[in-house]
Amino acid sequence: AHLRSAVSFALLAGFLAAVITCFSGYLLSLTGDYDYKTLTHHKIAGIVLAILSGLLYILTLPKCRSLLFIPARLFSLLIILLAGLISYAGHLGGNLTHGNNFLNMQVLLQEEREKPISVDEAYIFEDVVHPLLISKCGQSHQQGKSKGNFSIQTMHSLLKGGKSGPAVVPGKPD
Repeated sequence: AHLRSAVSFALLAGFLAAVITCFSGYLLSLTGDYDYKTLTHHKIAGIVLAILSGLLYILTLPKCRSLLFIPARLFSLLIILLAGLISYAGHLGGNLTHGNNFLNMQVLLQEEREKPISVDEAYIFEDVVHPLLISKCGQSHQQGKSKGNFSIQTMHSLLKGGKSGPAVVPGKPD
């Protein structure tokens, strides 16, 4: 009972944040650098999230409560649904930002190759070049999020290149 006014304020703040996020997300989506299916689901989830939080805020206003009675259990269920939708939209946003393999079992169970003890044991690509590319460029050029249709996940994808052709050409270090 003591937190009812906080619920109304939190829903209003969430609604405003969702509307601003939808607008800025739309502008970001215009770059075309994102997986279409994930982007579409993320957009729909974001729009539904904004609408639902706005409707729930309206339902907390005194005038609306006097006109329309919503049982406390139903309202609580709608808040839980809103929290689930926030989680879903956030997960999809993480996939768009970090790639579709951001949180999956393959990444979690992936075994790393042991670091070589000496330079003679090191593989140039696997031990030197690829880790550097992943740390510097992995956010934008990986499976599920490959800006310019360019992925750095494998040697094959590096040689294939992206929109503007191959980024790495054997024998041509320039």
